[in-house]
Amino acid sequence: MAILALAVFGTTTQTWINVRLDPAAAANADLHVQGSKAATAVTALALVALAGGLASSIAGKVSRWIIATIIVLASAGILIAAVTVLADPLGAAQGTIAATTGISGGQAAASS
Repeated sequence: MAILALAVFGTTTQTWINVRLDPAAAANADLHVQGSKAATAVTALALVALAGGLASSIAGKVSRWIIATIIVLASAGILIAAVTVLADPLGAAQGTIAATTGISGGQAAASS
């Protein structure tokens, strides 16, 4: 569990979305959005899964079932957050676009 949680956590440091701020521009209009910015919940939920995996090694029988339920819910949250980014990459990148350019709602093209 710890290895899987760390792998998910590691993916959030990679580029999830490539944005062209002005689709008509030829160059210098690219923005790369990391997973931690596109789906902020993934980082937190991966940390929950990591802590749960480590806690289950010292927990009793009943506690392990509770921890397993928490890990399953965290995993479901990770999947939902990732699918949301895939379904609407431009929407997921809007916060980063606004922070970088100071303009929200401008014209941009995004791909995941």
